[in-house]
Amino acid sequence: MKRIFALAGFALALSPVQAQQAPAEADAEAGAADAAELAPLTVTADPFADRSPVESTQPAEVLGHEALERARAQTLGESLDGLPGVRSADFGAGSSRPVIRGQGGPRVRVLDGGASVADASTISPDHNVAVEPFRAQQIEVLKGPATLLYGSGAIGGVVNVVSDLLPQQPLTRMTGSIGVQAGSVDEARSGYGHVEGGNGRVAFHLDVLRRETEDYDIPGRAEAEHAEEAHAEGEQAQDEGHEDEARGTVPNSFTETESLAGGLSWTFDGGYVGVGATLYDTIYGVPGHGHGEEEHGHAEEPAPLALPGPLRRKSEGEEEEGVFIDLRQRHYELRAGRTAPWGGFDRMRGSIVVSEYEHAEIEPAGEEPAGGGQGAAEPEAGTVFSNDAVELRAELTHRRIAGWQGVFGLQAQQQEFAAIGEEAFVPPVDTQAVGLFVVEEREFAAGRLSLGGRVETVRHEASGENPDRDFDLFSASLGWHQELGASHHMNVNLSHAQRAPDVLELYADGPHLATLTIENGNPDLDVERSWNIDLGHAGERGDWFYGADVYYTLYQDYIFAEEQPHEEEAQAEGEMHAHEDDELRPIAYVQEDARFYGGELEFGYRLNARHSLRLFADAVRAERDGGAFLPRIPADRVGLAFDGASGRWGYALRVAAVQEQERATPSEGETEGYTLLGADLEYTLPLGESDLVLALRGRNLLDEEARNHVSFLKDQAPLPGANLRAELEWRF
Repeated sequence: MKRIFALAGFALALSPVQAQQAPAEADAEAGAADAAELAPLTVTADPFADRSPVESTQPAEVLGHEALERARAQTLGESLDGLPGVRSADFGAGSSRPVIRGQGGPRVRVLDGGASVADASTISPDHNVAVEPFRAQQIEVLKGPATLLYGSGAIGGVVNVVSDLLPQQPLTRMTGSIGVQAGSVDEARSGYGHVEGGNGRVAFHLDVLRRETEDYDIPGRAEAEHAEEAHAEGEQAQDEGHEDEARGTVPNSFTETESLAGGLSWTFDGGYVGVGATLYDTIYGVPGHGHGEEEHGHAEEPAPLALPGPLRRKSEGEEEEGVFIDLRQRHYELRAGRTAPWGGFDRMRGSIVVSEYEHAEIEPAGEEPAGGGQGAAEPEAGTVFSNDAVELRAELTHRRIAGWQGVFGLQAQQQEFAAIGEEAFVPPVDTQAVGLFVVEEREFAAGRLSLGGRVETVRHEASGENPDRDFDLFSASLGWHQELGASHHMNVNLSHAQRAPDVLELYADGPHLATLTIENGNPDLDVERSWNIDLGHAGERGDWFYGADVYYTLYQDYIFAEEQPHEEEAQAEGEMHAHEDDELRPIAYVQEDARFYGGELEFGYRLNARHSLRLFADAVRAERDGGAFLPRIPADRVGLAFDGASGRWGYALRVAAVQEQERATPSEGETEGYTLLGADLEYTLPLGESDLVLALRGRNLLDEEARNHVSFLKDQAPLPGANLRAELEWRF
């Protein structure tokens, strides 16, 4: 079948101007569109669904329009890395997960159209989030606890990827785009297409993408200098070819991705009903993954995995020295919505989403068999992870009763997780979660008061001799939004949130080679509780605009992985682990009180209607009870950005200085600072009723050696070096 090849891989994106904090720049963006009016950005993950970020009580960012085009990258974490308070926990080019205000993993819930992305990305940092940023119409970030609406896994925040898979409004003509892209740092080759249309009653959407990249270039050695010294003895045993390979490039950092999605909606006066499906396949190398260096004996053999046909290039005849991951997800959804469905109600929304996820960690091919045989052994699936889930969600918005307007709803999820094979350090677990929530608001002369609560029950049913666990959770929030004049807004948000321990924290037991650890879960862990206060202020005065948020979160029984002394390594019954040179560090999941605090700041000036300059900064501090540091907390960042447009030209320049991270645990070590310079140049050529857009985007133009402190691979895989990407897109 012929494929349309995909444009996506935009690297290290410019940080967009926050819609709620820079309305002047939104005007400039609209001007650059040459009279094409852009739809206002609203937070669909907000309970009232039609508010701009500045009107939302909870701190929110919306990445859309031209800012999204500049920021879009091949992974979700990389696409969001430039937003204030948001970083990427990368694990090479193929995997990265968003980190919000120092929180990541099971504390940040990633949504696709408001429904959870059921994958295995919270289990390990080398597991990519199974959502394709190319498909996003906008990406929303809720900072701070969002458990009220989205459950236990959102105690640190929410990322919602909003696509136009299911049209919600009548369409009467066909629109779309086709694009191609090429990049220098990783020899990227990609292309995409999407189209949608309708007859005023029935509407459809279809999009397709394909992307390939090779191992990406870096300015020096892959291994950090202090790591080289620590392993000098081991490096003497390496051959000269391996030494050369680790300089100037990050070995085994290739990627291949394919995405296909389609939706069909029946639209009617005030509502819609739609069905859709998304197929996401990716295969990517895992840098520094040392499966072949350890010996593990397990009672269970890995289950056979039927690899998706288009993605078998790396496992069919092409030899790879490192481990790579073959991941696929099938996502099916039924959604409906209607305004004024019955008397007394303003809106109804509902969805049923079914997800089928599977990925295999593929071991390198073995040596050629003695005596000739049929050649080298084929790659094997060392470990197979699967996660099948069904999620139901329903919301009703009622009209004002005694001055109060509100939303109440139900969220229920059934999830079946399993891991089989050499790195099956987590047993199969079935999880059920059911939550009921309500949010009520009332307008007063001085401002708007918001109250909310959620009750939720979570049950983990583990296999074998592992105990089942049940958790009853309660979350509540109180918010105040006040307009201080026509162009100034203030938010105060107080919340209490609870989180149930996840599968990894409860049941992990064995070596985890991606993180070079031996993980020991604790089935007796208690509920994690947080108390949070957030203060925000945004506005503009003349040509000046600004925005600031500060927050403080106190955790009771915060769950984290604490490093254990080597002599406490446990030998699981029926399992043998050989740890050469004591490379694997034993860790145990424990609970202790902790606190997170910090803030984000933007301050800008509109030079004229289409040019603006802004300064931005963010910082976060995270400490255990007693003052000890927590691991992988982002370093402070400060930067300067310029955005402009003239006629058919658009351009932008951004420099971000990430400071040295000295607040680190002994095992991770300190990380040097770095400066990233990015630039964008775009030209739009009108072609009748369509446009041809040409763009050149530069990232890390100073070719800096940049090591991300949040990454587990900071000492083995720095960020890509200088990169130029050329893009060509036809919009019709």
